[in-house]
Amino acid sequence: MWRERFGLGLSALERLRQLVEDKDTWQEVQGDSYLYHRDFPEFTITIGPTVHNDFQEAWVKTFPDPHASSFYVDCKYLGTTLKRCLFVRVDGGRYEFPIPRLLEDGSLEIDKSSLEFKISDLYKQYLPLREILPKHGIKLV
Repeated sequence: MWRERFGLGLSALERLRQLVEDKDTWQEVQGDSYLYHRDFPEFTITIGPTVHNDFQEAWVKTFPDPHASSFYVDCKYLGTTLKRCLFVRVDGGRYEFPIPRLLEDGSLEIDKSSLEFKISDLYKQYLPLREILPKHGIKLV
């Protein structure tokens, strides 16, 4: 029961997926650029290098401030990078979320059960992403 309760039989990435479910257990250092889990500080989420300072996609221009940049978010366990996710910062830095997937019909979507979206829930947003993204043509599935 202990192994199941504390996720001791899971891989580090599966354990991280469990831990991001509880937003209140993540602590900030240096704003949102470095997060660690309060009970398991060996799990960290850090903002990595910027990919493009001038990220340009048509959907970005639907926000009041059309300037956007893309950057990596690194999910680490004991300093080892478990996953690197590509995020976008839009509307003058008010929102940070994973880059939406372009579907064949031209629409955009983000899987709200994905690790990437759950990480974006840990970041401070001007308004909740579940509220703002559909207004800009990004479906949450």
